[in-house]
Amino acid sequence: MPDEGVVIEIHMPKAVKGNGNNNDNKYAGVLGAFSESFGQIASEAVRWGSEFHSVVAVTHGIASRTSRRFGFAVKKVSKRHVDSVRLKRARKGYKLTTRYQKGEKKMGPIFACYQSFENFMQKFGGQADFAALDVPS
Repeated sequence: MPDEGVVIEIHMPKAVKGNGNNNDNKYAGVLGAFSESFGQIASEAVRWGSEFHSVVAVTHGIASRTSRRFGFAVKKVSKRHVDSVRLKRARKGYKLTTRYQKGEKKMGPIFACYQSFENFMQKFGGQADFAALDVPS
């Protein structure tokens, strides 16, 4: 990830639980929850009038694979290079996954997910146009 400009860090642990809109396919619900959350983030960025350099998340493997589907570059990072707050947030998100609920308690490696703010807004900014109207100032 380039080291320049202002970065927005996102954290959406409940997205791995899905949005409940598709009971026949829980994975479609998870993708919908991620998409909806990204749209809300884009909406807030529009409301703030902010221009960021990149959108970044530090997360567990399950969320990183989903993030890749939405255009994020994903890179495995050493847990030694991640502060305790971000590690705790990743662990908290992992505990909400079906995999954890089924007994797979080991979270595995940590990943950094990132993409340029411009690309993020091209993908999700269209959702922001209508969502920004619903956000009180």
